[in-house]
Amino acid sequence: MKSVILCEGKTDAILISYYLGRTKNWLHLKNPKKAGLTSLPIRNEENEFADWYTCDGRYLAIWGVGSKDNFEYAIGKILEYNISARGDSTFQKIVVITDRDQLDADQQKLEELCRHFARLGVNVQIQNRRWVTSPYHDGFGNEMNLDILALVIPFDKKGALETFLLDALSRKDEEDRKVVEASIEFISSLNSQKYLLAERMRVKAELAATLAVMYPDKVFTPINNLLQEIPWEKYPDIQEGFREIEEI
Repeated sequence: MKSVILCEGKTDAILISYYLGRTKNWLHLKNPKKAGLTSLPIRNEENEFADWYTCDGRYLAIWGVGSKDNFEYAIGKILEYNISARGDSTFQKIVVITDRDQLDADQQKLEELCRHFARLGVNVQIQNRRWVTSPYHDGFGNEMNLDILALVIPFDKKGALETFLLDALSRKDEEDRKVVEASIEFISSLNSQKYLLAERMRVKAELAATLAVMYPDKVFTPINNLLQEIPWEKYPDIQEGFREIEEI
């Protein structure tokens, strides 16, 4: 069986692959072609990330598509592949993980995802944090089922995956909460005409500042490597938030 997780960026993809490796024993697949798997059709290697993983004879692709604007392209490519493929070679599960840009944006995001799927004949009512199954017909006239899960993160506030991680860090203990709050306050007070001009970059900086205080000896470690060293699978908030993707 093949599944795919689509998320916005490289950091998201790295963290999700790490989490599933720790909780469900998904292993990085070094030679996908040997297993008969094709490369995902990324368009920009600088901004995107795509890799294959395996567990108990199943295969999982994790694709950081580069931005929310690229979900339509990525979903389209996955569905186009499914329509032309047969049986077990198709993707049977799709997860889409996207940021909550506005507090009330979840319904808008879900409706947009529904439109992306409908353009290629998969009519589905997607719900946040709940698996739904939709039938569709492949290019050979066979009726197939596709399981779809959407996660709009964080679940209860405006933000991104970094916001979700900061919340998890702040709830570990009182000292960690103080570090997170001070880091957010520092970035918020920074008024620069040169740096952190986009809100998305400010959220990333809040997480980076927090980790720099908590792990000063690793401050020059690439952020993706640092994220993999933190035992996220032990944080209750992360466990609860990612519970549904463990069913992949």
